[in-house]
Amino acid sequence: MGIYHAVGFTEQIHRLSKKHYCKDEQWNKEDLSEREYKLESRKDGSIIASFRARALPGCCGVLVVYYLRPGVTKRGLFHQSAESIFKETLELIIQAAGKAKFGAVFLTQTLNSTGAKVLGEMLGCHIETFTNWKTKNKVSTYLFPTTHKAIKEGPTFEEE
Repeated sequence: MGIYHAVGFTEQIHRLSKKHYCKDEQWNKEDLSEREYKLESRKDGSIIASFRARALPGCCGVLVVYYLRPGVTKRGLFHQSAESIFKETLELIIQAAGKAKFGAVFLTQTLNSTGAKVLGEMLGCHIETFTNWKTKNKVSTYLFPTTHKAIKEGPTFEEE
């Protein structure tokens, strides 16, 4: 069932990101449901954002998202801050997950990172903060419920 939902999510993320290229590839050769996604500018192919996603093993109703990273904005291609790109990408992911009939999106984020401030302001459910004993980083976990209402198109990510 996980691969079915993974394919559905991939189809929806491609449909919703009409104004940008959405490239995806299988990340783990042994796990067909784990994929890496990159949202790229149609102007020059620069990466707007990238992330990995997969269905939660044993529970195909939850999409697990990790390594969500805004693209480098040093060339001034985007009028938005890294925080804004992070938020719009996460909103796109939540929309696509809902349309693919996932019930929720689960995300972890290291404290003091680009996404930590954004996640604190979004309407989601902060579950817990813990210490990664390998890296000594503080990590917070979040759960965002989804809906599968019709959505016309995803975020625009303003470009010059």
